Amino acid sequence: MNHAGVTNHDSVVFVYTGGRVPEHLRERITHAIIDKSVSVIDEYAFQDCPKLQSVACHKGVEIIRKCAFMSCNGLRVLNLPGVKHIETWAFKKCRRLFQVIFGEKLERIERMSFTGCRMLRHITIPLNEGMAIGGSLYLNIESVWLVEGIRKLIASLHFERWTRRMEMEMNEIHRRTVPCARGKSKTSVINEWMSSMIHLLKHFKAEHCIVVNEAMTLLELALWKAKLDESHKEPKRKRAKIDSGIIRKERRVTCGADIIIKNVLPVLQLD
Repeated sequence: MNHAGVTNHDSVVFVYTGGRVPEHLRERITHAIIDKSVSVIDEYAFQDCPKLQSVACHKGVEIIRKCAFMSCNGLRVLNLPGVKHIETWAFKKCRRLFQVIFGEKLERIERMSFTGCRMLRHITIPLNEGMAIGGSLYLNIESVWLVEGIRKLIASLHFERWTRRMEMEMNEIHRRTVPCARGKSKTSVINEWMSSMIHLLKHFKAEHCIVVNEAMTLLELALWKAKLDESHKEPKRKRAKIDSGIIRKERRVTCGADIIIKNVLPVLQLD
Protein backbone atom coordinates (compact mmCIF):
# COMPACT_ATOMS: atom_id res chain seq x y z
CA MET A 1 0.00 0.00 0.00
CA ASN A 2 1.24 3.50 -0.84
CA HIS A 3 2.04 5.59 2.19
CA ALA A 4 3.50 8.99 3.00
CA GLY A 5 5.67 10.07 5.90
CA VAL A 6 6.10 13.68 6.95
CA THR A 7 9.79 14.33 7.66
CA ASN A 8 9.38 18.00 8.58
CA HIS A 9 6.93 20.84 8.00
CA ASP A 10 8.04 21.31 4.39
CA SER A 11 8.84 17.74 3.21
CA VAL A 12 6.58 14.78 2.57
CA VAL A 13 8.18 11.50 1.47
CA PHE A 14 5.87 9.15 -0.42
CA VAL A 15 6.59 5.43 -0.94
CA TYR A 16 5.03 4.32 -4.22
CA THR A 17 3.85 0.71 -4.54
CA GLY A 18 1.61 1.06 -7.61
CA GLY A 19 -1.54 2.74 -8.88
CA ARG A 20 -2.08 6.49 -8.51
CA VAL A 21 -1.11 8.84 -5.75
CA PRO A 22 -4.19 9.58 -3.60
CA GLU A 23 -5.81 12.90 -4.46
CA HIS A 24 -5.37 14.37 -0.98
CA LEU A 25 -1.57 13.84 -1.15
CA ARG A 26 -0.88 15.24 -4.62
CA GLU A 27 -0.42 18.80 -3.40
CA ARG A 28 1.83 17.75 -0.51
CA ILE A 29 4.37 15.22 -1.78
CA THR A 30 7.94 16.54 -2.16
CA HIS A 31 9.92 13.30 -2.52
CA ALA A 32 8.96 9.89 -3.90
CA ILE A 33 10.59 6.51 -3.31
CA ILE A 34 9.66 3.74 -5.74
CA ASP A 35 9.19 0.52 -3.79
CA LYS A 36 11.37 -2.49 -4.74
CA SER A 37 8.24 -4.43 -5.70
CA VAL A 38 7.42 -2.00 -8.51
CA SER A 39 8.63 -2.59 -12.08
CA VAL A 40 6.02 -0.39 -13.82
CA ILE A 41 4.95 3.13 -12.84
CA ASP A 42 1.30 3.31 -13.81
CA GLU A 43 -0.57 5.83 -15.96
CA TYR A 44 -1.19 9.18 -14.24
CA ALA A 45 0.59 7.87 -11.11
CA PHE A 46 2.10 11.23 -10.07
CA GLN A 47 0.17 13.57 -12.37
CA ASP A 48 -0.20 17.10 -10.97
CA CYS A 49 2.15 16.74 -8.00
CA PRO A 50 3.52 20.30 -8.20
CA LYS A 51 5.84 20.08 -5.17
CA LEU A 52 7.48 16.78 -6.18
CA GLN A 53 11.24 17.47 -6.31
CA SER A 54 12.87 14.04 -6.51
CA VAL A 55 12.10 10.43 -7.41
CA ALA A 56 14.29 7.61 -6.06
CA CYS A 57 13.98 5.05 -8.84
CA HIS A 58 15.70 1.64 -8.45
CA LYS A 59 17.10 -0.50 -11.29
CA GLY A 60 14.07 -2.79 -11.33
CA VAL A 61 11.74 -0.09 -12.69
CA GLU A 62 11.51 -0.84 -16.43
CA ILE A 63 8.43 0.96 -17.76
CA ILE A 64 6.97 4.42 -17.13
CA ARG A 65 3.42 4.60 -18.42
CA LYS A 66 1.53 7.40 -20.14
CA CYS A 67 1.28 10.69 -18.22
CA ALA A 68 2.90 9.13 -15.13
CA PHE A 69 4.65 12.37 -14.12
CA MET A 70 2.74 14.91 -16.19
CA SER A 71 2.82 18.47 -14.80
CA CYS A 72 5.26 17.71 -11.97
CA ASN A 73 6.79 21.16 -12.12
CA GLY A 74 9.12 20.72 -9.15
CA LEU A 75 11.22 17.96 -10.77
CA ARG A 76 14.72 19.09 -11.73
CA VAL A 77 16.85 15.95 -12.15
CA LEU A 78 15.73 12.38 -12.96
CA ASN A 79 17.88 9.27 -12.59
CA LEU A 80 16.25 6.27 -14.31
CA PRO A 81 18.91 3.52 -14.16
CA GLY A 82 16.84 0.52 -15.24
CA VAL A 83 14.10 2.03 -17.40
CA LYS A 84 13.60 0.40 -20.81
CA HIS A 85 10.45 2.09 -22.10
CA ILE A 86 8.89 5.51 -21.54
CA GLU A 87 5.41 6.01 -22.92
CA THR A 88 3.79 9.09 -24.50
CA TRP A 89 3.44 12.20 -22.32
CA ALA A 90 5.11 10.47 -19.37
CA PHE A 91 6.88 13.73 -18.38
CA LYS A 92 4.74 16.22 -20.26
CA LYS A 93 4.92 19.78 -18.93
CA CYS A 94 7.56 19.09 -16.27
CA ARG A 95 8.60 22.69 -16.85
CA ARG A 96 11.61 22.79 -14.53
CA LEU A 97 13.12 19.44 -15.54
CA PHE A 98 16.77 20.15 -16.34
CA GLN A 99 18.59 16.80 -16.61
CA VAL A 100 17.65 13.15 -17.29
CA ILE A 101 20.05 10.27 -16.67
CA PHE A 102 19.17 6.94 -18.31
CA GLY A 103 20.88 3.58 -17.75
CA GLU A 104 22.20 0.95 -20.14
CA LYS A 105 18.85 -0.82 -20.62
CA LEU A 106 17.02 2.00 -22.42
CA GLU A 107 15.22 0.79 -25.56
CA ARG A 108 12.44 3.19 -26.41
CA ILE A 109 11.15 6.67 -25.59
CA GLU A 110 7.84 7.41 -27.28
CA ARG A 111 7.19 10.65 -29.12
CA MET A 112 5.92 13.54 -27.01
CA SER A 113 7.20 11.93 -23.79
CA PHE A 114 8.98 15.15 -22.80
CA THR A 115 6.74 17.68 -24.52
CA GLY A 116 6.69 20.98 -22.67
CA CYS A 117 9.95 20.33 -20.79
CA ARG A 118 11.39 23.65 -21.89
CA MET A 119 14.32 23.67 -19.47
CA LEU A 120 15.60 20.17 -20.31
CA ARG A 121 19.24 20.68 -21.33
CA HIS A 122 21.27 17.58 -20.45
CA ILE A 123 20.73 13.85 -21.03
CA THR A 124 22.77 10.70 -20.43
CA ILE A 125 21.97 7.78 -22.73
CA PRO A 126 23.36 4.36 -23.74
CA LEU A 127 24.37 3.23 -27.23
CA ASN A 128 21.89 0.48 -27.98
CA GLU A 129 21.31 -0.60 -31.57
CA GLY A 130 17.67 -0.16 -32.54
CA MET A 131 17.00 2.25 -29.69
CA ALA A 132 14.12 4.59 -30.60
CA ILE A 133 13.94 8.03 -29.03
CA GLY A 134 11.12 10.48 -29.68
CA GLY A 135 12.08 13.94 -30.86
CA SER A 136 10.62 15.91 -27.94
CA LEU A 137 13.49 14.75 -25.70
CA TYR A 138 16.03 16.59 -27.86
CA LEU A 139 14.21 19.84 -28.46
CA ASN A 140 16.30 22.09 -26.16
CA ILE A 141 19.21 19.73 -25.45
CA GLU A 142 22.66 21.28 -25.10
CA SER A 143 24.72 18.27 -24.05
CA VAL A 144 24.49 14.51 -24.57
CA TRP A 145 26.56 12.15 -22.42
CA LEU A 146 27.05 8.40 -22.68
CA VAL A 147 26.41 6.04 -19.75
CA GLU A 148 29.40 5.08 -17.61
CA GLY A 149 29.60 1.54 -19.00
CA ILE A 150 30.16 2.85 -22.55
CA ARG A 151 32.84 5.29 -21.36
CA LYS A 152 34.67 2.45 -19.57
CA LEU A 153 34.44 0.29 -22.69
CA ILE A 154 35.95 3.06 -24.82
CA ALA A 155 38.76 3.56 -22.27
CA SER A 156 39.59 -0.18 -22.40
CA LEU A 157 40.17 -0.34 -26.18
CA HIS A 158 43.53 -1.92 -27.04
CA PHE A 159 45.22 0.99 -28.82
CA GLU A 160 45.32 4.54 -27.53
CA ARG A 161 44.59 5.88 -31.01
CA TRP A 162 41.27 3.96 -31.01
CA THR A 163 40.33 5.47 -27.66
CA ARG A 164 41.26 8.97 -28.85
CA ARG A 165 39.20 8.50 -32.03
CA MET A 166 36.15 7.42 -30.01
CA GLU A 167 36.58 10.28 -27.54
CA MET A 168 36.78 12.78 -30.41
CA GLU A 169 33.56 11.38 -31.87
CA MET A 170 31.94 11.36 -28.42
CA ASN A 171 32.71 15.07 -27.93
CA GLU A 172 31.62 15.95 -31.45
CA ILE A 173 27.96 15.92 -30.46
CA HIS A 174 28.38 19.04 -28.31
CA ARG A 175 29.70 20.98 -31.30
CA ARG A 176 26.83 19.75 -33.48
CA THR A 177 23.98 20.52 -31.10
CA VAL A 178 25.05 23.95 -29.85
CA PRO A 179 24.18 25.47 -32.19
CA CYS A 180 22.39 22.81 -34.20
CA ALA A 181 23.45 22.23 -37.79
CA ARG A 182 21.58 24.46 -40.21
CA GLY A 183 18.65 22.78 -41.90
CA LYS A 184 18.63 19.80 -39.52
CA SER A 185 16.59 19.07 -36.43
CA LYS A 186 18.38 18.14 -33.24
CA THR A 187 16.66 14.77 -33.38
CA SER A 188 18.23 13.90 -36.75
CA VAL A 189 21.64 15.29 -35.71
CA ILE A 190 21.75 13.27 -32.48
CA ASN A 191 20.41 10.11 -34.13
CA GLU A 192 23.08 10.38 -36.85
CA TRP A 193 25.75 10.83 -34.20
CA MET A 194 24.51 7.79 -32.28
CA SER A 195 24.57 5.64 -35.44
CA SER A 196 28.11 6.80 -36.16
CA MET A 197 29.23 6.00 -32.61
CA ILE A 198 27.68 2.51 -32.72
CA HIS A 199 29.31 1.74 -36.10
CA LEU A 200 32.72 2.97 -34.94
CA LEU A 201 32.54 1.10 -31.64
CA LYS A 202 31.58 -2.17 -33.38
CA HIS A 203 34.53 -1.73 -35.74
CA PHE A 204 37.05 -1.19 -32.94
CA LYS A 205 35.62 -4.05 -30.87
CA ALA A 206 36.09 -6.39 -33.83
CA GLU A 207 39.67 -5.14 -34.31
CA HIS A 208 40.30 -5.55 -30.57
CA CYS A 209 39.17 -9.20 -30.71
CA ILE A 210 41.54 -9.89 -33.62
CA VAL A 211 44.49 -8.40 -31.70
CA VAL A 212 43.62 -10.35 -28.54
CA ASN A 213 43.26 -13.66 -30.42
CA GLU A 214 46.61 -13.14 -32.14
CA ALA A 215 48.22 -12.36 -28.79
CA MET A 216 46.75 -15.51 -27.25
CA THR A 217 48.13 -17.61 -30.11
CA LEU A 218 51.61 -16.15 -29.59
CA LEU A 219 51.33 -16.75 -25.84
CA GLU A 220 50.39 -20.38 -26.38
CA LEU A 221 53.32 -20.90 -28.77
CA ALA A 222 55.71 -19.21 -26.34
CA LEU A 223 54.61 -21.40 -23.46
CA TRP A 224 54.82 -24.50 -25.63
CA LYS A 225 58.35 -23.57 -26.76
CA ALA A 226 59.40 -22.94 -23.17
CA LYS A 227 58.17 -26.39 -22.19
CA LEU A 228 60.04 -28.00 -25.11
CA ASP A 229 63.23 -26.12 -24.19
CA GLU A 230 62.82 -27.37 -20.65
CA SER A 231 62.57 -30.96 -21.86
CA HIS A 232 65.87 -30.67 -23.74
CA LYS A 233 67.62 -29.79 -20.49
CA GLU A 234 66.38 -32.89 -18.70
CA PRO A 235 69.07 -35.57 -17.97
CA LYS A 236 69.20 -38.49 -20.38
CA ARG A 237 67.57 -41.63 -19.06
CA LYS A 238 67.74 -45.18 -20.19
CA ARG A 239 64.38 -45.76 -21.75
CA ALA A 240 62.87 -46.84 -24.98
CA LYS A 241 63.08 -44.36 -27.79
CA ILE A 242 59.87 -42.33 -27.95
CA ASP A 243 58.63 -40.67 -31.09
CA SER A 244 59.44 -36.90 -31.01
CA GLY A 245 55.95 -36.08 -32.25
CA ILE A 246 54.44 -37.72 -29.16
CA ILE A 247 56.76 -35.73 -26.90
CA ARG A 248 55.83 -32.45 -28.59
CA LYS A 249 52.15 -33.24 -28.23
CA GLU A 250 52.62 -34.08 -24.56
CA ARG A 251 54.52 -30.85 -23.93
CA ARG A 252 51.81 -28.85 -25.61
CA VAL A 253 49.13 -30.42 -23.39
CA THR A 254 51.14 -29.92 -20.19
CA CYS A 255 52.61 -26.47 -20.86
CA GLY A 256 49.71 -24.73 -19.09
CA ALA A 257 48.67 -22.55 -22.03
CA ASP A 258 45.10 -23.81 -21.93
CA ILE A 259 44.76 -22.80 -18.27
CA ILE A 260 46.24 -19.33 -18.83
CA ILE A 261 44.17 -18.68 -21.95
CA LYS A 262 40.98 -19.85 -20.24
CA ASN A 263 41.51 -17.33 -17.43
CA VAL A 264 43.15 -14.46 -19.28
CA LEU A 265 41.12 -14.29 -22.51
CA PRO A 266 37.77 -13.32 -20.91
CA VAL A 267 39.51 -10.44 -19.12
CA LEU A 268 41.02 -9.06 -22.32
CA GLN A 269 37.90 -9.41 -24.45
CA LEU A 270 35.34 -6.58 -24.61
CA ASP A 271 31.71 -7.08 -23.61
